[in-house]
Amino acid sequence: MDIGIIDISTKYLAKLQVGKNGKVFILNETGEIIAYNPYTQKIDDPVKQQQMVKEELSKLITQIPKYDKNDSQKITGYDFKLTSIMNSPNELYKAAFEKSGLMQAGKNDEGKPGTIEIKLPELKQFRFNFKGMNYICSFSPFPADSVFKWVVGIVIPENDFMEITKKNTFIIIFVSLVTLLLSFLIGLLISNSITHELNALADETEKIREFDLDNPVRIDSRLVEIHQMGESFYNMEIGLRSFSKYVPSEIVRFLIQSGQEAELGGENRVLSVCFSDIADFTTISESLTPNRLVTDLGDYLSEMSSIVLRNGGTIDKYIGDAIMAFWNAPMDCADHAFQACKSAIESHKRLEELRGTRWKEEQKPLFKARFGINTGELVVGNMGSDRRMNYTVLGDTVNLASRLEGINKMYNTFIICSEFTYEMVKDNIACRILDVVRVKGKTKPVAIYEVVGFKDDLSAEMEQFINEYADALKYYMNRQFNDALKIFTRLQIQKPGDTPSKLLKDRCQRYLINPPGSAWDGVFDRREK
Repeated sequence: MDIGIIDISTKYLAKLQVGKNGKVFILNETGEIIAYNPYTQKIDDPVKQQQMVKEELSKLITQIPKYDKNDSQKITGYDFKLTSIMNSPNELYKAAFEKSGLMQAGKNDEGKPGTIEIKLPELKQFRFNFKGMNYICSFSPFPADSVFKWVVGIVIPENDFMEITKKNTFIIIFVSLVTLLLSFLIGLLISNSITHELNALADETEKIREFDLDNPVRIDSRLVEIHQMGESFYNMEIGLRSFSKYVPSEIVRFLIQSGQEAELGGENRVLSVCFSDIADFTTISESLTPNRLVTDLGDYLSEMSSIVLRNGGTIDKYIGDAIMAFWNAPMDCADHAFQACKSAIESHKRLEELRGTRWKEEQKPLFKARFGINTGELVVGNMGSDRRMNYTVLGDTVNLASRLEGINKMYNTFIICSEFTYEMVKDNIACRILDVVRVKGKTKPVAIYEVVGFKDDLSAEMEQFINEYADALKYYMNRQFNDALKIFTRLQIQKPGDTPSKLLKDRCQRYLINPPGSAWDGVFDRREK
């Protein structure tokens, strides 16, 4: 069989598809190229493509001229020699052969290095890099029983095998990264949601610790545990808020913040106590239905209580229409006497506003209140039994404050404080000394003062009135009834509605007619509560 080299390359090897971009070439045992896939460059024009292939394959054959033995210049014919792989115009095939390690130098007849001799008993495979690209190469000998000692070489870009793997690897990595990112985002959203809900629970816990129960928040969550905790916190806040309506919230707040359990016992402390009572409440209550009375009284007590609480007071109890409050327990309050007087002044002003606006428009009772304030040492603490106790105060200071509230009725005043309170507030609160009295149940007299208002708000006219009244009272206490009478008379003319001036004027007139005995000390004995 006679097969041309070009035919082997173009008709067989060119049609042999090895992978996507694999190339096949054939070498003989001396390393000469028998054939190879010539289509390294594709051209659309078939004629030009065929011409280019022939020109390329023609390089595989070298013509060697034969010269006449008698005439060295005369060519008698040609010998044809195949191109060695080491001289191949295809650098890829050459590089693959060099990396294979198959090249062994033969010897010519004179024993000098000659042609290449390939000895390949079996398949050989390896990887190599050519111009920055990885290739897989194999050299395989023809079958042993073949008359040809040829070797088939195959060069395939590694990407032909790894492209799908790399693509799948890229897809797996991409999908994994996207999944990881989505998982992170979902986890972040869930974490933020849980964190938000836990922060809300922490805020509610802090509100409970601070006993801030005005606006309880119901925390709803898809997580069963957090939902149950939220419901428990909400119910706790509702319960504590209801509980604070029975027990002074200041006491509960103090116990929660201090972490102490309520126990029986007390301590001696200097406190300021205030009693307030609605004037003529009995008469007013007779004109109201029970439901209307409860509603209107609740409105009044709410207004008064809010002022006491705003000024740091502790509401001890409600006694019908009366309110008992004290300052400097359980929380320390350095200016407790001032805060007690301030609460009374603000309460009096607030009642004036309500009587002129809302209560008048709603046709509610126009309540007026009287206040009695005293300062002194008391026993304060948990009183009662092991099962039921009350945080309250005990002592004469409480009794005197209650008596002072009642004395307002006699002097037609609204706020009276004792001399003990006066000494602590005289720099900030304007007070008028009213009298020196001995209340029922007490043997020691006490000077009582009308709380007029804040000193900064005191007019010059009122300040002069207070000073003149004090001078007249001194005359009265010193038995100078005539001098005292003149001033009290003038003050009554100046302020016709001033009951204290009228009372003291009447006493002076009485004592001028019937002078008191030598045991008289100027103290007015108040026999009524």
